[in-house]
Amino acid sequence: FLKNDATIWCMGYNNWGQLGNSSTTDSNTPVQVNLPASITPLDIETGNAHSCISTDTINKIYCWGQGASGQLGNGGTDIKTTPTLVQSLDWLAPLPSTSSPTRKSANFPTKKPNNAPSEATSAPTKKPTPAPMQSPIVSLYATAVCGGATNKCNPQTKVDLKTATYGVRCCSETEFKRSKKKDGCNVWAASRVGKKIILTDNNCKLSATFQQAKSYCEHSSARLCTKQELLDQCAKSTGCGLNHKLVWSSEPVVAPPLQG
Repeated sequence: FLKNDATIWCMGYNNWGQLGNSSTTDSNTPVQVNLPASITPLDIETGNAHSCISTDTINKIYCWGQGASGQLGNGGTDIKTTPTLVQSLDWLAPLPSTSSPTRKSANFPTKKPNNAPSEATSAPTKKPTPAPMQSPIVSLYATAVCGGATNKCNPQTKVDLKTATYGVRCCSETEFKRSKKKDGCNVWAASRVGKKIILTDNNCKLSATFQQAKSYCEHSSARLCTKQELLDQCAKSTGCGLNHKLVWSSEPVVAPPLQG
C-alpha cells in the first residue's frame, strides 16, 4: 500500500521478491519497499506475484517480483527483489507533427518582381512546435457496486478512492475454490476468498481497500468482478452477507466523482 509520505509497504508471501525489500523472506507485518532514490510513486498495481508503480517522472515505471513471463517489462525473466525500471516506453514519446507536406509547383519559369526579396534574404521558415509530452493517466478511483444488485443498497454504485474500504467478491471464467456459477452468467463467483486473516472470518473480506481486494481474488486464482457482472447479479448470494453491501468492482475511474 502507498502511504501519504510516498513510501510503499507490503506484507505476506515473498518467495519471488514481491515485497520489494531486497529479500525473499515472508513477512506477516508490513515492510517498506526499497524504492530507487529521487522518485515519487503516484499509484501501485499488483499482480499475482509482482507489483508495479507509476511515478511523477515521464517514462519512469518500476516493477518487482516474479518475472518468469516477462511481466516486469525489463527485458528479462528473472525475479527482482527491488523495483526495476520498465523498458521501452516509447508510447509516451512526443506525438509526431501532423503538418501536411509541401506541394511542389510545376517547373515553369516566372519573372520575379523588382522589389521581391532574393532567396538569400527571404524570411526563414518557422518550424512546427513539437507536441507536448503526454503524462501517463493514473487511476486513483474505482467503482464499488451493490453485492446483491437490484434495490439492495443505497446507492447501488459508488465511485470512491482506492484507499476506501468495501466488501470483496471475486469472479473468474473458470471454476475456483468455493465458487458458484449462476444461470445466465458466464463467470464463477465467490465471497469466501483469500487467506484467513483471523480464525473466525471464514475467508469473508468485508472491509478491504481496492488493492487488498485485488490481492484476495488473485490469491484464489480469480479476479475482481466487473461492474456489469455485479449488476447482473452473477455474484449474488455467494456468502458473507454482502448482498446488501457495496463491494469493489474492477471498473477503473480516471476522474474523481463530482461533488454535489
